[in-house]
Amino acid sequence: VVYEVLKGKVLNENDLKDPIKEIDKDIDIAIDKLKHQPEFYEKGMNFIHKAIAKKVIESILNYDLDLVKDGNKLEILDIEKRFENVDFYLDASQKISFFGFIDRIDRLNGTLRIIDYKTAKIKNLLVKIDQDNVDEYFHNSDRKQALQLCIYQYVVQNLPEFWGLPIETGIWSFAEAKKGVVSLQFEKGDIDDAMKSIKSLIEEILNPDINFIEEIKTYSI
Repeated sequence: VVYEVLKGKVLNENDLKDPIKEIDKDIDIAIDKLKHQPEFYEKGMNFIHKAIAKKVIESILNYDLDLVKDGNKLEILDIEKRFENVDFYLDASQKISFFGFIDRIDRLNGTLRIIDYKTAKIKNLLVKIDQDNVDEYFHNSDRKQALQLCIYQYVVQNLPEFWGLPIETGIWSFAEAKKGVVSLQFEKGDIDDAMKSIKSLIEEILNPDINFIEEIKTYSI
């Protein structure tokens, strides 16, 4: 709701100061869209969730406001960007197509930023792919955030409206909203190597001779 009205704009300070004043109203609009009763958010856990939502939104808006105050050029290009039928070839005759939504696409000082909002903390966004681990690198579930961002980067690079633009991908964690966007970084390898690893994972998923195995985690109290 907050950023939807800012799409297509190079932001100035007032574009962000005004929404900060309207956060409570925007949250109420969101609650109404969910068909929830407002009184459910007046006490208990729902009240806490609403307060947390307000704090997160305020942190994001203030972070962007500080960027603009510091002279950065920030433009919101899209919110909940839908993509579909983005082909990825496994070999000359077999392909899959990516479909999904990207939370936010903006342009900061000329660089396209692909941003995914997450409630969880950020984990393992420093990628180290080489010839020894390329096939299995993304088979490790601890690297799923980086895997998602690599797919987003591949997708955006293949969308005609973004051809030729410098691209960064990153996560904005609600758990650490004041930190802003934490970007995917390649210490070893590049996006092409990442897609080779993703190709290996997809081929394993599609292989009928490999069974799915559920991992059951145990916790001690």
